[in-house]
Amino acid sequence: MTPGQQFRSRSRLVEAVTGLGFSAELAELMAREPGNPKAIDRMTTYIRQAHPRTGEMLADEMPVIRDEIDTWRARAGRRPAATPVCIVPSMRMKRSEQGHEASIQPYG
Repeated sequence: MTPGQQFRSRSRLVEAVTGLGFSAELAELMAREPGNPKAIDRMTTYIRQAHPRTGEMLADEMPVIRDEIDTWRARAGRRPAATPVCIVPSMRMKRSEQGHEASIQPYG
């Protein structure tokens, strides 16, 4: 994380928060919480998409983002580096006898 990345992320968060009518001080407090540009960017994305109406909604989202990041880091620490991550099981296409339609079937 470079100081430039941190500054840009904070600036975008301040812009998003003040754009909703909240104070810049609130945005600065929120930017200090995660200390990570990616977490700050996630918070900015939440603000731009959800348009929270109250300060409580803003304040409630930051610990959620922080917990998700901590959970991800804990899981990443337990998994050996050589273990591939597979979200979707291997699939293969299977054509019907006529060749017009295809369906996805589990591989194996």
